[in-house]
Amino acid sequence: MANYHLSFIRFSSGVSPFAGVSPFSRGFATSPRGFVPRRSHKWFRLTAVGVGTGITVVALQALRYEYKKREINQENDQVVKRPVLDPWQLHVLNNLPFRAISRLWGTINNEYNLPIWMRKPCYKFYSWLFSCKLDEIENPDLKTYPNLGAFFYRSLKPGSRQIDNNAILVSPSDGRIISFGLVNDGWIEPIKGDSYTLSALLGRDNINDTNDSNDSEVPIHISPDNPYKWQVNKKENGLFYCTIYLAPGDYHHFHSPTNWVVESRRHFAGELFSVSPFMLKLLPDLFVLNERVALLGRWKHGFFAMIPVGSTNVGSIRIKFDQTLRTNQKGAAVGTYTEMSYKNTSEHVDGHGQPLRIGEEMGGFRLGSTMILIFEAPLNFKFCVTPEQITQVGRKLGEDGD
Repeated sequence: MANYHLSFIRFSSGVSPFAGVSPFSRGFATSPRGFVPRRSHKWFRLTAVGVGTGITVVALQALRYEYKKREINQENDQVVKRPVLDPWQLHVLNNLPFRAISRLWGTINNEYNLPIWMRKPCYKFYSWLFSCKLDEIENPDLKTYPNLGAFFYRSLKPGSRQIDNNAILVSPSDGRIISFGLVNDGWIEPIKGDSYTLSALLGRDNINDTNDSNDSEVPIHISPDNPYKWQVNKKENGLFYCTIYLAPGDYHHFHSPTNWVVESRRHFAGELFSVSPFMLKLLPDLFVLNERVALLGRWKHGFFAMIPVGSTNVGSIRIKFDQTLRTNQKGAAVGTYTEMSYKNTSEHVDGHGQPLRIGEEMGGFRLGSTMILIFEAPLNFKFCVTPEQITQVGRKLGEDGD
């Protein structure tokens, strides 16, 4: 019998970044005459103008922020280390209904089936729009996919992805290499000129390995003035990271990047901002704000973590060996995480966790998103990829140096 440990932990960083309630959470009033009553036409037009104006203001502020940041970086020629976001930015972004839109999109795509006659032209148009490779699909009969969600989560033909079994680390997913490198004193640089803390991404550096249930909420301070340190096991080792962006047309199952053991899982209830490269340039901290699942464990060199990050319309992150995981749930306390220990869930590794082989399928996303790897390795570890390079499941990411 699997023995799970579950605890609930709340973020705390002085000023709550997720304060306030979205006006969209109240829903929209309807009437028998339609979605917008006739007497409310004026109100509707005013609201539309207000929303349009608000979006424009946010865009201008974001561009202003980006321009100012680049000026500072160019003058100082250094990486900017700062809190996740200013309170006003979080307040504005928190009031945009990304989570509600994602849940609505998921409901439409997964619960409402398309008429059979619409499926083939609809999926072909989607494939043309996002460059999906239809010749790789395991089931080529497009009419058998009842909805867009089923088509999006399609499986590939056996042999479509070759796993480099001679490599110690391979790509866990299809996608584009966004960034990679050495974690510098607890900081990760997602784009040149900006960074966020490892503790903001993963939480505390202690992994629960007991079987006692603990439902108390523990504060986690993610201020850059007091970051938790994820220590390496050996002095000659360092922590490395690699970020991969999955576009809407990519294969969205993810696989094990190495031989390792997953010891615990942390589910961070967060926002669902777009994780596109363009959005990342405007909001470099979005990975620590977005909903994500951190799988924490160990590999041949020590600590290893794999973090699937949610995105707009991608509230659903699936883990094959964890059927209890439910992401983007209505009512989830944004800014908290739950942790589950996999101790004693497997009899193959003396009860220390879930063993995974390189290339083994682990789960998947419901739409374009991001995968982050954080791992301990010797300081002479070398990446075998370049920024913006297109990669696929099983391709070599790096190797130990000579």
